[in-house]
Amino acid sequence: MEAESPRTVNVLCPKLLLSRTPGDLQWLIGSPFFPPSTVLSTVRCLHNPSDSPFSPDSAKESDDLRTLIPRGFDLIGALYVSDGGGDAVATNASGAVSAAYEMRRRLSRDEGIDREKKISSVIDSAAAKFRDKQVAYIVEGEDSPSVAPQPIVLRGEELDFESNISDKHWKNTSSPLCSYFHSENKHVTLSSMRESPDTIRVTVLFNQTRNTPNASALVAEYFPALESVELVAISLQLDVLCFSAKELPAGLAVSKLVVPGLIDQLTTMKKAILSEKSTQGLQLCPYHFYPPRITHPITAIYELSYGERELRQAEIRKFLHSRLGLPLDRPLLLIANSLNFGNKGSNSTEHGSPLLKMSTLISQVVECILISHATDFREIQQALVDIGDKEAPFVGSREWIGAIELSFVLDKLLGVTCKILNVRSGADLPEKCRELALHFDTQGTPIMIGGGVLAYTLLGVDYNETSGDCAFLILDPHYTGTDDLKKIVNGGWCGWKKAIDSKGKNFFLADKFYNLLLPQRPKMV
Repeated sequence: MEAESPRTVNVLCPKLLLSRTPGDLQWLIGSPFFPPSTVLSTVRCLHNPSDSPFSPDSAKESDDLRTLIPRGFDLIGALYVSDGGGDAVATNASGAVSAAYEMRRRLSRDEGIDREKKISSVIDSAAAKFRDKQVAYIVEGEDSPSVAPQPIVLRGEELDFESNISDKHWKNTSSPLCSYFHSENKHVTLSSMRESPDTIRVTVLFNQTRNTPNASALVAEYFPALESVELVAISLQLDVLCFSAKELPAGLAVSKLVVPGLIDQLTTMKKAILSEKSTQGLQLCPYHFYPPRITHPITAIYELSYGERELRQAEIRKFLHSRLGLPLDRPLLLIANSLNFGNKGSNSTEHGSPLLKMSTLISQVVECILISHATDFREIQQALVDIGDKEAPFVGSREWIGAIELSFVLDKLLGVTCKILNVRSGADLPEKCRELALHFDTQGTPIMIGGGVLAYTLLGVDYNETSGDCAFLILDPHYTGTDDLKKIVNGGWCGWKKAIDSKGKNFFLADKFYNLLLPQRPKMV
């Protein structure tokens, strides 16, 4: 008998996500579209007692995982960190396997989730509409209209809700493959999934009227209520993100990924509604994130009735950071960091360079520390008047301001403190590259460069510790066009600059002084 080949486990997530803390139980996340035993990420189990790590609160844990992990990714196992040896290894391994098996059973959503006990009749009715024969799904690519393939329409009666997506018997279906909407020559890697994924948009259309073979007149009957009734209307925004292989038929992607994902989201929102004393003003909103060091996107549902900075929302983000192994000193899951399709451009040219610089810097610091704060030029000027740095006529003027004033504004408007780095000559700036690299490693906020010349934003440095060679990633805030990345980069508005280029020209002038403003990132989630 031929010996069985050893089975290997492929770990694609960064090693730092694998906990080294004894007693820590983590769920291993994979996907049916990757080779078996491929670990894409790890998620900490947080609903488990310390004296019984292999007996988590399955209901709470499975509810959290359904919301957090998009369809197309699955729980494939568990990891338990133990500091014991001998018989304890086998015991702990058995406990981890049992915990993973139970959680997989709870997450087996296609077998049903005991709706009679867990989902109200309202959610049952809404969920059933997604499987209705009359429902229609418009499936279309995200490319520009000139290159995008024609959208397709899938009707509920055409969808297969019975097949198992893991069987991979997909060839007999009539709907086109997901690759129909993708770039033909694009090589898919884990990095391309993050930077430039091929996306497909699915829109749900409900048919409110039914076609009947025989023409008939509409009949309406009136049934008065025999007692007082209350009508409660709740508007829910559903937005699901799924992961699919290119070879999967679009029909199966809708029936086995999109529709179950919508039902999961409805279920999660219903439980959130039931936990609230009142539904008035309730704002449940789903957001998708692609945090650093995690190889797949995640989804979070926030209740925003009292704003994103409300204490309870901060606790939810802290909980998610802990579960995902994200640092607890930087906000990675605020709305400003969610996946989106870009912003419209601006053509404002009414103000001088420093104020343009300030507006750019605030918008970038906002994205780095992720605090929602809309700032215009007059607000910047008014802030300096309010703290006594400028006189009242300064508001509305085109007077320039420097790095010190900018630090006052960031402190006043955002509560962000700054370090000021003074450089007497542009020739000395390369000597500061090590210090600047440390700033980007520890703080990650953009740096304003001002002084005796036009202002710039420094977005990063490329520093070789061995040779001392360095380059500066410069953003010119004087750009006034639309958010066309190709135009911005090709026009030299954003790019890498050497202190001395190949022609011997100095980017930083030796006869000019420079002030560098280094915003310090608040430690928060």
